[in-house]
Amino acid sequence: MIRNKSHLLVAIASLVMTGGCFNPDRAEITRAGSLSRVVEDSPEVERLLSIEKIRDAEVDQFRRKIRSREEAIKRGEDMMMNPERYAPGRKEFIFAMSEQPGVSVPGNTYVRSLATSGVKCNPNPIDSGIYIKVRITSGPFLGYEGWACQDNIGGTFAMP
Repeated sequence: MIRNKSHLLVAIASLVMTGGCFNPDRAEITRAGSLSRVVEDSPEVERLLSIEKIRDAEVDQFRRKIRSREEAIKRGEDMMMNPERYAPGRKEFIFAMSEQPGVSVPGNTYVRSLATSGVKCNPNPIDSGIYIKVRITSGPFLGYEGWACQDNIGGTFAMP
């Protein structure tokens, strides 16, 4: 409960002033100092994502079967050391995605998230971002849409 009315007024004024200013085209940005690959959406990319989504679900189901903390630690260490044993085919999937048509987007390029695939985008079966569909909203590839690894994109809060 807010006891001081001036704090309440400041909070309400802040909400009113910023509420209409959020720009979803500036909500996410590619990592500074790196190139982020955005793969063109196509029937082949959709096929690759749908197959890998099934594989990822199997890996997640396997991880949920772990019963004890000790088993989870041991399994986690083994998964980090031997990712292909626990996520078979992921390395080939990532390679296939990298071979699809797309663009390399420079760092600090704004993107808008359009959809999530739920499909992991790096070989690590434990700590991996997922492929997200984005529209590039700044820079030389303005308007381009495709799939990017969430690991290469960070959130931001930017005013227009």
